Amino acid sequence: MVAELSYIGDDATRQLVEEALRAGAPAFEAGGEVGDGEPVEALWHEQRIGVALDDGDERVPVVPGWEIRTASSWSVDELLSALSEKE
Repeated sequence: MVAELSYIGDDATRQLVEEALRAGAPAFEAGGEVGDGEPVEALWHEQRIGVALDDGDERVPVVPGWEIRTASSWSVDELLSALSEKE
């Protein structure tokens, strides 16, 4: 997973995901897409959880069945809780 972390360009997202992984989060995909090609910095397909790039325009992809937030909108505990609820 260390290699996958290197594909995350956003520092806040990388830090959030790294902390979540250390705390036991499952493997993730960096730089994927959901829905109709909506980009997401980090995602967990099976749990349908994503971390979107916080580029200042506050636009977060809204995809039915997915919970996607920016890194600043997730705490590590919230992310871990969401991941465990959807396992």
